[in-house]
Amino acid sequence: MKIKDLPKNKNLRNIKFQHPITKEACYLESQWNSGIWYKKDPKNSNEVFPLFLDDLQDVLELEIVN
Repeated sequence: MKIKDLPKNKNLRNIKFQHPITKEACYLESQWNSGIWYKKDPKNSNEVFPLFLDDLQDVLELEIVN
């Protein structure tokens, strides 16, 4: 399932997705004009990482991890 398959009113914060490059599980934190911020562990870390995207709409193609 991809993020675009979620209900339109779904809050995307803390959605667990597969990083498109490293293939590790990550948690979406927020977005900005050039991409998204994500966490590797939302409960035990305040550290966020950027994921740069050519088009912000590309976030809709990220795979959700169960």
